[in-house]
Amino acid sequence: MHRVIISGIGAEIPEPVITNEELVASFNAWVDTENARREVAGEALLQ
Repeated sequence: MHRVIISGIGAEIPEPVITNEELVASFNAWVDTENARREVAGEALLQ
């Protein structure tokens, strides 16, 4: 039986980048969604 070796990479993978504004907007959207769920469940809301 032959051994197969796959080596190297043929694609350039850029570093992940997110701005502070994008991070804040994403977090605030999650808080809004979570607070809606908590309100229905009668749990304490996030501040």
